[in-house]
Amino acid sequence: MIGFDIKVNPEEFGPALMERWAIRINFALSRAAKNARNECRRILRQSLKTSREYKALFMEVQSAREMGLQGELGIEDPESTVNAIIEAVVGALRVDVIKSTGKYYFGTVSSLGGLRVVIVPQDLKFLLNLGEASYSSYGGEVEWLSWLLYSGTEVIISDYYVMYGHNSPASRTNDAIMVKSGESKKNFRIAPFYAGTAGNNWITRAGVRAEERIKEILVQKIRDALS
Repeated sequence: MIGFDIKVNPEEFGPALMERWAIRINFALSRAAKNARNECRRILRQSLKTSREYKALFMEVQSAREMGLQGELGIEDPESTVNAIIEAVVGALRVDVIKSTGKYYFGTVSSLGGLRVVIVPQDLKFLLNLGEASYSSYGGEVEWLSWLLYSGTEVIISDYYVMYGHNSPASRTNDAIMVKSGESKKNFRIAPFYAGTAGNNWITRAGVRAEERIKEILVQKIRDALS
């Protein structure tokens, strides 16, 4: 969460004048929040779509050296599946108006209000309820989004691994299938450079990358609303 407050010392202007300012500033901040919301969401969407994870979710991997995520996770239609996840994340971004304290005393520095942005919610579990977050395969549920966001590099399936180069009818992506490990002792897990945990995953990392630009937007929209 990031934000900005408008703070003034009542000794410089007097409580009565500050009360009048607070009313006008509150209206201005409401306009600024409305104007900033769509731009902040656009920046977050861009950050998600330029991420390494997003590109990998669209990649049909041809070799282990070219490791991606589409074949690994069996994402059959990334255009609709992954973009639905992104729109849910973007829609959760909030720009809130913080109202003035309403108390202006000499000897204190009082807030006349401000804006706060929640770029990415602390709890992303709501995404796992989306239909796109999992799919059924051979009678089982493949919770691919939960694996990507929360499993880290832990082994997810110990007796299977993904084999590439198989244009099998069983392949959802036409380039990879999951096969039994056998004597190879291979297992299935998310590659380290894509792996995520509760506080450090594809979505939270995109939020961090978007933060500086979103700060600039907030400052500009507040200035525009007050000018």
